[in-house]
Amino acid sequence: EDILSNGFDINARREPYGSALIMAIQGGHFGIAELLISRGADVHLSIPKYGTALHLAAAAGRENIVRLLIQAGADVNAEGGDFCTPLQAAAANGHQMVVLFLVDCGAQVNTQGGKYGNA
Repeated sequence: EDILSNGFDINARREPYGSALIMAIQGGHFGIAELLISRGADVHLSIPKYGTALHLAAAAGRENIVRLLIQAGADVNAEGGDFCTPLQAAAANGHQMVVLFLVDCGAQVNTQGGKYGNA
């Protein structure tokens, strides 16, 4: 929190890891992700390999972070990265509960693209 209070650019990006939010999600740090979002972290930032923060959370099966990101306005149908959509990322990695949640939130099941074609 001290860093955030001292003018740190919360959306600063560094390849290949992306932003602080993406790094928090990659590490499974729900509390840090929640703090970053509450301080204005952009849930729409993306990096070439993974796509958005939602893509990464879905690929890792982090259902609690997926919910947090969607509540913060993340696009369930955002396209980018190797998996094309968050739904494809969750499906490719066998995360059934995340898949069901994304579909309930309006994820399109027939989107084509990414490494695997579709979900």
